[in-house]
Amino acid sequence: MKLSSLTPNEVIDLARKQTETAVEYAKARMKAGRAKKELDTLLVAILSDLRASKANLGYDMAVLMLCERNEVARDIYGTLLEQTARYKGLDKIIEAIKTQILLYQSIWKADR
Repeated sequence: MKLSSLTPNEVIDLARKQTETAVEYAKARMKAGRAKKELDTLLVAILSDLRASKANLGYDMAVLMLCERNEVARDIYGTLLEQTARYKGLDKIIEAIKTQILLYQSIWKADR
């Protein structure tokens, strides 16, 4: 489909797709947020033990050490990474659709 030959209805369809993608984005963002909260809760419970083995422990290293010791943490961390990648990808799709709609609107106005 050539961009310059899009009809107004096709632009409306693009806008609907943008809205649907935004809903998916919000869901993925919420899942990632819940996973981070669960991971942080597990981390707090074991942080003193982790710091006993390494006094100057950053967040990322603590999470990796937690995942090394705890299978549930590994699953949650995997969910966090997966959903974060998902919402970041969806954000790019939303921006691409938005750009496509704006470009069509500019072409449409110029043709008038």
